[in-house]
This record gives sequence, structure tokens and C-alpha cells, in this order.
Amino acid sequence: MRFTLKPTLVFLPLMLFAAPIYAADYDASVSGAITSGDSYFFGSDTLSANITGAVIGGTQTFFDTSSLKASVSNAVSGGTQAFYHTSTLNASIANAISGGIQVFEGSSSLNASASNAISDGIQVFWSFSSLNASVSDVISGGTQAFEDSSSFNASAANAISGGTQTFEEGSSLNASAANAVSGGDQTFRDTSSLNATVSNALSGGTQNFLDSSNLNASASNAVSGGTQEFNDTSSLNASASNAINGGVQRFYNTSSFNASASNAISGGDQRFNDTSSLNASAANAVSGGGQLFYNTSSLNASVANAISGGIQNFNNSSSLNASVADAISGGSPTFFDSSSLNASAANAISGGILEFFDNSTLNVSAANAISGGIQRFYNDAVLVVSGAGRISSNTVAVELLGFFTSFDLNGTDAILGSLSVAGTVKNASGSSTLTIDTSVLGDSLYYGSLDANGGGALSLVKAGTGTWNFNGTTNGTLNTVDVEGGTLAVGVGGLLRVATNIVVDSGARFIVNGTVDSGQPIIDGLLGGNGTLTALDVLIRSGGTLAPGNSIGTLTVNGDLTFAAGSNYNVEVNDAGASDRINVNGNVIINGGTVNTIITPGNYIAGSTISYDILNYTGTLTGAFAGTTTDLAFFSSTLDYSTPGTISLDLTRNNTNFTDIGGSYNQMQAASGLTPLASSVIGAAVLGLDAAGARNAFSQLAGEVHASAQGALIDDTDFVRSAVTNRLYQPDGNSVWFKGSSIYAYGDRNSNTDSTSRYMNGGIVGTDRIIGDSEAWTVGLLGGYGDTRFNTRSSRADIDSVHLGGYAGRSFDKVSLKLGTSYGYHRLDTGRNLAFGSFNGRESADYNAHTLQAFADLGYRLNISTATIEPFVNVAQVMTNREGFTERGDAAALKLGREQTNTTLTTAGVRFTHLLPSIKSLPVSLNGSLGLRHAEGDVTPKSEAKLNSGTDFDVRGNPIARDAFLYDIGLNSNITPALNAGISYRGQHGDNNRSHAANVYVSWVF
Repeated sequence: MRFTLKPTLVFLPLMLFAAPIYAADYDASVSGAITSGDSYFFGSDTLSANITGAVIGGTQTFFDTSSLKASVSNAVSGGTQAFYHTSTLNASIANAISGGIQVFEGSSSLNASASNAISDGIQVFWSFSSLNASVSDVISGGTQAFEDSSSFNASAANAISGGTQTFEEGSSLNASAANAVSGGDQTFRDTSSLNATVSNALSGGTQNFLDSSNLNASASNAVSGGTQEFNDTSSLNASASNAINGGVQRFYNTSSFNASASNAISGGDQRFNDTSSLNASAANAVSGGGQLFYNTSSLNASVANAISGGIQNFNNSSSLNASVADAISGGSPTFFDSSSLNASAANAISGGILEFFDNSTLNVSAANAISGGIQRFYNDAVLVVSGAGRISSNTVAVELLGFFTSFDLNGTDAILGSLSVAGTVKNASGSSTLTIDTSVLGDSLYYGSLDANGGGALSLVKAGTGTWNFNGTTNGTLNTVDVEGGTLAVGVGGLLRVATNIVVDSGARFIVNGTVDSGQPIIDGLLGGNGTLTALDVLIRSGGTLAPGNSIGTLTVNGDLTFAAGSNYNVEVNDAGASDRINVNGNVIINGGTVNTIITPGNYIAGSTISYDILNYTGTLTGAFAGTTTDLAFFSSTLDYSTPGTISLDLTRNNTNFTDIGGSYNQMQAASGLTPLASSVIGAAVLGLDAAGARNAFSQLAGEVHASAQGALIDDTDFVRSAVTNRLYQPDGNSVWFKGSSIYAYGDRNSNTDSTSRYMNGGIVGTDRIIGDSEAWTVGLLGGYGDTRFNTRSSRADIDSVHLGGYAGRSFDKVSLKLGTSYGYHRLDTGRNLAFGSFNGRESADYNAHTLQAFADLGYRLNISTATIEPFVNVAQVMTNREGFTERGDAAALKLGREQTNTTLTTAGVRFTHLLPSIKSLPVSLNGSLGLRHAEGDVTPKSEAKLNSGTDFDVRGNPIARDAFLYDIGLNSNITPALNAGISYRGQHGDNNRSHAANVYVSWVF
């Protein structure tokens, strides 16, 4: 229903030609009190309709501040009521208004303060009049029409749950309470608006927007339900975070959705038709929900990170326009039919997964328009770079998932982090270079086509670490190929045609397992594989390497092969007489270079010689290699040129044994254990090393971390021992105490073992009491925990420890005796990394160990003024017991037996205490000690180990200090008569060993 006449025009004739009836206050207290006639109310007059059917006809007109009070059900069920100035209709009970026509103008208002207050009738609002709904379900029926600048103020939950409301000519619906609009049908025309200013203000109903009307969602979750339809040039303006998180929104004609706040769209279902648009003008404006675009509708991302989530589907000829940096940083936009994504700014696309189907297109028209994300193309989808467009980032992934998909460079250069799957890369005009840099996104596989027949020159560059596997084909010939870094691998079935040079830079790898046609490959890095390379001349330059095969294999060269001085030819051989080989259908020119022999696992018999054909040629041979690797510890090799068309390598296993090479005790022991395994993977890796490399391998194989970790357990016993002696040195008793420590220790490298480092953090809690009255004993119990990180020679041990113990102390005049014992349970988690020759291994183990110590401390206390000095002797007996275990890993995993150590530690020194001036009335004392410690017994820990199928061998760990200087210094204070606290530093300097400990101490006397 659309109303066009204002009430002044309706009632003016009545006022001019009918005799006015002045009603003053009127109490309509009987049914049918007003059935006809015209009544006028002025000033503060009141018409009280306080019985059902009180007003059923006639015309009632209200001026000034007069009012109609409908306080019973069906109080107003007919007639016409007109309100002017600031007059009011107060409907304060259910069904108060169930019929009739109510017209409002000026600042008049209808105040509905009861559920279902308006259940029928027609209510028309003009000018600045208003309907105020302050309770739930105020309107359950009828028709409400708002014109001019009138307003409907819904300030309660479910204020609108039914009926039909129309808004025109600047009128507004103001939803200022949660679920204020939960039902009914609302239609907005002209410049009218719905203002949703609180969370869940709009949760139901159907809202239709026409002409230039708008829905303003200015609060979080303002729109959480209902169905909103936008036509003509109407708009939805979301200006708050999460403003739209539910409901269904439909856009037609040239209507628009303006998302101007972060996370403005976090839910709901938005569909765009015709030429409607979604304008995302704030960071993360679109972070959720689902947006569907049809016809020629569009999504315009005009600020950074405008799209960071949600699901966007584009159909027909719709488009996504990314016109600023980082416009698309997330989400999953998907394109169908002939839709398009237009990236017209640098870094416009920096994230997300973008998928293109059918004939959809990604148009890149700005430099570095794509800097991240994954772009996937299916069916006949196309990636087009045009004008100033460039893709220049190794964080960009392009997946051509259909054989008819394409990437058209159009005379521009591109840098990708990944090019994978199928499709065609082409260059329609000009000169283009495609760079694949796998250093960030990792390896990728491409089995599509590089099309160089499009009218423009196309070159290929492989950059960065990682591997690009090319298993596709080349239409026409590429201009150049440059392998700058990582690996370019032409797979089996792959065909790479190059008009001029293939350049492999130093450190890069070019692996040919398919077919390569080239003018001249220039190798400063490595050339390998089992394929065929056709060229005028393959040049291995100084520092470059030719390494046929993947393991043992053959590389075929159709053309000439040249080795420059300083070049390398790596040949892998086995004990069956097979080796890497080069078959050259042309001439071989050797200007020097070295043949490097790589030994694979096998049974190489001492004194035997195996001959390998390592190079065959059909043309002429000019020159010779400078020699073969001669620093192998267990082999000697020579080259044989005597047979025409063949160069052979003669490899002789000499009589040198593993034990002849070992230098240190551990190396000799590991070499002995490895001797029966000379034909194993590990043995072969060692056989291919020089003497220094073999000794390094033996050191790694020994597993010294397990022996050295036992020494760490012995050293860690001081953590408990020093806590007890320091506790018993305190004069108080009947207490609970805590000591926390953080320890760093370091052991120097020696002729047999590597350096060690140890980090330990732990705490001990104890309690004791005084037993007896005269010269009494202090007796206590303790428990603690320690976490140790131990490192040595590419190995580590994480040690979790639990300590339990008891102690006692007594003073005999000036003589003090301190006794203690403790047990430690230790859970060790170890790991070793091995790397030598052709072998790389990783071993790990979990096992238990135990420590038991008993100690006694005898001191003589001297009191000198405010100081106390106590010379002392401390003797400790420490036993460790480590369980047997087997490492997890590979061929280098060790099996170790049970080990036990017994060590005696004797320390002689002096303790002292000096009372300092009080600090803020708190007594403070300086405490410390100096001592010399001597160790006897198992000072050097050891382990018995063996490799799988090898023989047993002994390994020695990094020794504990035989003689060491111990010292500590700290401050202590009685904070209260019952509470004592202190901090201290404890150090140890010994034979190539040092440790540093920071301690905190607290005790409570009870």
C-alpha cells in the first residue's frame, strides 16, 4: 500500500464546512461509546478508551499535546484518528488497536507499550511523526506506512514480529534493541532507511529496498537473520565489525553492499545479480559468509586485506576487481563461466586460494600484482598478463590443473614460486622470461607444455633452492635456459628444446632423465641423469661436475663433450663391476679435470681390482684427465685409455684396515666394531673417505654421548649434596625449606672426546626437625626434580630426574657432623645425527639410569666477632647404574649394555659467614665457601656398544674433573623470625671442566 495524501488535505474540508465539536477530556467507558461523528481534542485533552469497542467509528482529531489512551483490548477497532502537533496515541495493552485508520503528522506519535498492542488497522505517519515500540511483539498485524521524515523506533526485542510496514520519502525504521525486527514485511522506497544500531537488531522478517533506500548496519552483528532484498540503487551499508553475520541478502539492478569496517561481513548469504556490487573499503571487510555473483555484478576490493576470508563464487560475466595492494589476502574466491579477477595494483593478490573454471580469467595488469596465494586453473581457464602487468614473487603458486588451461605472458617476465600440473605456458608476442624460484614454496612438478610457437621468444630460469620437475614438452624451441639455483629436473618422457645455451650456474643442478635438445649446455654446477642430451658441444667448465645417473646410471650425449681444466667427473661404482657411464655419440675433448670415485655398499676384497667402463665415445678422444681421486684411504684408482672408444677406471682395494686409520681411543674402538661390516651401507660410506673423513666417521659412530651423559649424572649429584650441607649449616631447625638452581657446565674437547655442555634447572624441597634436647640431632627428608639438557658432537641427551633423600646433622660443641644419602631416578631421551660420505643417519633412544650417593661432612666452627669460619672435609661416594638399551634409527643404531660407575669425591675447604649491616632493619649475612675437590674411581665414564651384526667395542666419555676448585658466595636474610631467604652463586673450575650455578633458598621455621 502506498499513501500519497497528507492528513491536512483529508481533514481540512471537515474543519471548514462542518461544525466543530470540542470534546475536552472524554472517558469512553462503554462499548460503542464513539461510533460516528467528528471529535476534536486540543491542549492536553484526553480521550480514554478503557473498554473493548470504545472507539468503533467516526473521526477523532488530536492537536497540541492531546492524547488517545487505548488501555484495553480492542479499545480502538474502527473509525479514523488523526494526530497533529505533539499529540499521542498510547496503546498500552494487547490488541489495543485492532482496526480503523490512524494518521500521524508533525511531531505526533503512536506509543505502543504492550505486546500485540497493534494487531490490525492502518497506521500512516507523515512529517516527523513516529511510532515508538518499546516492548516485544508490539506489532503483530495491520499496515503501517511511513512518509516524509517520519520514523518507526523499535527499542525492544521482537518489537516488530508481524504486519506490513512501508517507508518512503526519507522516513526510517530505527532498530535499537536486539531482535527488534524479527518478523513482518518491511518495504523501503525513495531515500528511506533501516538503521540497525545494536547487535542482532535485525534477526528476521523480510525487508525490501527500492529506489535509493538503504539499510545501515552500524553495530556488531546488527544483521543476523531475515531476508533483505535490494533493487534499483538501494544499498546496504555495513560500518561496524561483524555488522552482517547472518540472514540472506539479495542484490539486483545497480544496488550495492558497502562494507566499510573491518570484518563487516562475517556471515550470512549474499547474492549479487545484474550490475549490483559489493564494495569492500576496509581491511578484512569480507572475512566470512558466502558471496555469490551473477550476470555482470562485481566485488570491488579497494583497500589492503579487503578480502581475508569467506567464500566468494563468481558466475556468468561477474568480476572481482582488486585495485590496491593486498586487496585479496585470504579467502577462497572461485570463478566460473566467463567471470574474471582483475588485479590492477602491485601486490593486489597476496594470499588465499583462488580457483578458476570454465572460461574464467585472471587478468594481471600491474607490476607484481600477485605476490602470494595459490592460483588454480581448470578446464579452459586462463591467466593473462598484459600491459604493465608482472608476476614477480617466489611466494606465488600457479597450478594449471586442466590440459586446456593456459598462462599467457604476452611479452612480460614472470617469477613464480611454483608452476605445477598441466596446461600451457605461452608467449604471444615480444620477449618473455619465466622464472621458477622454489626456495619458498618447495618442489613442484609440471607436465604441461612450454609453447614457444606463439610469436614471441620464451626463456626459462630456475632459481632458488629446491627442485622444479619438468615432465612436459616444448612446442618450438625456448630461447635460453639458465639454472641459477636448486635443481631443474627433466623427467622421464619430458622434452626440453632450447635454441641456444643451457647455462647451469655454480651450485645448481641440471638433471636429465628425459630428452634435451640444446645448442650448447655450459655447466658450472652439476649435470646428471639417465636421459639423452643432444647438443653441438656439452662443456663442463672449471668447478663444474658431470655425474651421470640417479645412483648408478648412464647419460647419453649426442654431440661433443668437453671437460675443462678443474672440472669433475663423479663416477659411482659397486662391487659387481657396474658404474656410472657417459655414452658420447661424438668427440671427447679432455683438457684436465678429475675423476672422483664414489663407493657404493659391497664386498670389496682386499688386494682385488675391478675395472669399470666409465666413458664410451664414437668420435675422437683428445687429451686426458688430470687424474683420479687419490686421497681415498682404502682404495687406489687409475684410468685406462688403451681401448679405442672407451675410458676405463681400475679400482683396487688396498690392504688398509679400518683400525689402521683410527687415531683416538674411541675411533680405534669404533673402527674395530665396524670391521665385520665393511660391505654394509656404513662400511661402504667409510671406504669412500679419505683418512680424516674416516676418523670423523668413526668418532660419530662411537656414540660417546651415552658415556659422557653418565659423567653428567655424577656431576649433578652436587645439586643435592650442596643443598643438604648448606641447609645443615643454618642454625635453625624444625623447618620446611626450598632450594632452586640453574646450572650451566662445560667440558673441553680432548684427544678422544668432543666438548660437552650441560644446562640444568631444578628444585629441592626438604623438611626437618630437631630430635632431643641437648646437643640434639637435626633429621630431615628431601625430594626434588631436575631437567638437564646435555649436548656433545651433534648429539643430545634430555634428562628428567627425580631425587629422594634423607639427612642428619649434629653439633658437638664446635665440631659439626653432617650426614646424607640420596637416590636419583633419571629418564634419558637421546638423539644422534650422523653425516659422513654417502651416509646420513639419525638415531634415538629412551632409557633409564639411577644414581645413589652417601656423604659425610665434618667441620670445626670458629666464631670471630660477627663472623664464623668453619674448616671442613666432605667425602661422598657416588654410584651410577645405567640400564642396557638399543637405539632406534638405521644402520648406525647401537646396542649398549648395562653400565655401572663408582666414584669417590673428597673435598677439603672452609666455610664462612659474616654479619653485614642491616638493610631496612633486616639482618643480612654474607655466606660462602672455598674448597678443593679430588675424584677417585670411575672418573672417565664408559660404555660397551656394538653395531647390528658388528663386534663389541668400548667407548669412553668426557671425564669429570679429577681435581677441581669449588667456591660459592651468597647473601642470606631473616625476613621474619620464621622466614629466611637467600641467593648464591656456586662455581667449579677443574681439569678442562667448568660449571656455574645460580641458586635461591627459602626456609620456614615452624
